[in-house]
Amino acid sequence: MKKSILIPILLVFIFRCSPDEETQAPTNSVQTTTPEPVVTQYTLTVTTSEGGSVTDGGTFDDGTDLTITATPNEGYQFIGWEGSDESTTELTITLNSDISLTALFQQLQSITSLSANEYLRDGTSKKTNRLFNNLDLEVLYSDTFAIWWDKSTGIDHYADAVDILKWSEISYNRTESYAASYRPLISHEYYINIYIHHPSYTSGAPDGFPNDWGQWVGGEDYEGAQGPYVAFPYGTNIIEINEYEPRMNVAHEIFHVVQNNRPRRTFSDGSWWGEATASLFELILISENPNPDSFFRGKSMHGAPSLVMVPHFSPWYAPNAPNGPGEWDLWSAGIHKYQTSYFLRYISQNSSLTIEDIFSIQFKEEGDYNNNNYYYYYEPITALKELLGADEFEQLFVDYVKAVSDLTFLSEYERVGYLRAIEDVLTYPIEDKRIALEVSSNGEYSPNYKNHALSWTLVQVNGTNFEYEINGNEFGDWGTESEFHSFVTENNGVSIIYVVNTSDKTYGDETFDYSVTISGL
Repeated sequence: MKKSILIPILLVFIFRCSPDEETQAPTNSVQTTTPEPVVTQYTLTVTTSEGGSVTDGGTFDDGTDLTITATPNEGYQFIGWEGSDESTTELTITLNSDISLTALFQQLQSITSLSANEYLRDGTSKKTNRLFNNLDLEVLYSDTFAIWWDKSTGIDHYADAVDILKWSEISYNRTESYAASYRPLISHEYYINIYIHHPSYTSGAPDGFPNDWGQWVGGEDYEGAQGPYVAFPYGTNIIEINEYEPRMNVAHEIFHVVQNNRPRRTFSDGSWWGEATASLFELILISENPNPDSFFRGKSMHGAPSLVMVPHFSPWYAPNAPNGPGEWDLWSAGIHKYQTSYFLRYISQNSSLTIEDIFSIQFKEEGDYNNNNYYYYYEPITALKELLGADEFEQLFVDYVKAVSDLTFLSEYERVGYLRAIEDVLTYPIEDKRIALEVSSNGEYSPNYKNHALSWTLVQVNGTNFEYEINGNEFGDWGTESEFHSFVTENNGVSIIYVVNTSDKTYGDETFDYSVTISGL
C-alpha cells in the first residue's frame, strides 16, 4: 500500500508595485496663486474747439506712446494745443499721467474782408520821395506805399489806385513769412513809390512818365539811397484789378520789391529764378483767396498753356528773340521762366521740401547767386538738387511732366482758368511747336526739335497698338552724359510719347539728340 505523503506547498505571492503607485502618507499642503501685476493706466482726454477734428483719446497703459492729429475744417487753421506748448498738427506724447488736450482752431480771415478804402492812410508816418516835380501828380498812401498818377491824361485813377494799394499791402505783408529780413531798407523811412503810367503803346494819350516804362520793378534814388519803385502801365491788367480781384500783376511785382533788396539782386534781365519765385508767390496768395468763383483764378493764367503748347522746356534757357537758338518763338519760350513756378510748387507738394525751403535758396543770409548770364541762371537748380539729391530731383521732374500731360499739375480752379486762357492764347500769332515728330508707320525717326537738359519733347504716333524704343545719344553736343525717360498717353486713337531728358546739366544750351524706333504699328 502506498503511503501518501502530504507535502505542504507554500505559495508565496509577491506583489510588485511601481514607484508611481507607492502609497505615501498624506501630507498637508497649501497651494498659493501669484497675483497678476497691477498695470497702471492713464486717461488721455482729447477735445477740440470749433473748426476741426482730432484723433480720439482713451485709457492706455503707463508709458504708451501716442500720436494725436488735429485736422482743420475748410476755412479754418490749426493754431495750437491747449495743454501743450507744441504747435504742430501732429503731436506725439508718452502717457505717464492723465492728460487733457484741446486742439485749437481759428477761422481764416478772408483777405478780401476789408474794403479797399480801409487801407488808405494820410501819408504822414513816413517820408514821401516825390520825383517828377514837373508833372501835375495825384498821390494816395497806404502803410507802405505811395501811388502816383499824372492828372494830365484826364483819367481819374483814384479807384484803380485804391485797389492797387490794398493788394500791394496784402502782398507785402504776406512776404513776411518768407523774407522778413529782406524788406527794402528805404521802406523803414520812406513810402515805396508805385506809378500808374500811360506809355504810348497803350490806348489813350501818353503821360509825362518815361515812355519806355513797362510793368516792372525798377530802382530809383531816395535822397541818396537806392530803392525800388513799381510801374503799372494803364490797360486791361489795371482796369480789372478791384478790391476782390488783384490779378497776378500786383502780387508778382510786390514780390519783386522784396527781391530787390537781395544783395547783388537775385533777378535782372530775364532771370528765370526771380520770375519763377514771384509767380510761385502769386500762386500762394491766390490759393488763399476763398472766393471759388474768382475771376482772378480763371483768366489770369495765360502762361500755363505754354507748358503744353511748347513743351520743350528748360527753365534757365530761352531765346530773347524770335528765331533765336532753339527756334522757339519769343512769347512761348520767354514765358517758360514764369511757369517754372508750377514745378517749384510741385516739388513742395511731393517732397520733403516746403515752400519756405524753396524760397530760402534766395532769402538767406549766407551766399549769393549771380545772374550775369541772364537765362543761364543755373545756381538755384544746383541748390535744389543738393537739397533733394540728384535722383529724387530728376524723378520729381519726370513725375511733374506726367502731371503736365494730364493737367493734374493745376488745381481744380486753375484748370478752369487754363481752359479760358488757352482760348485767348491761341489767338496770338504763335507757331505751335508742341510736336517734335509725327509718325504713322514703322521705322526709326529723328525729331525735328532736340532736347535740352531738363526738358521734354513730344512724338506723335498715329495709332495705339505699337512698340517703341528711345535711342538716346550717349552724350550731348557739349559732351555731357545723356539720360532719357519716356511714357505714353493716348487720346482718340492717337498716342503721344513724352521724351524727357534729365541729364546732369544745369546751365547752357547743350542739346541732347535721340531717335525713336516704332514697330508693330
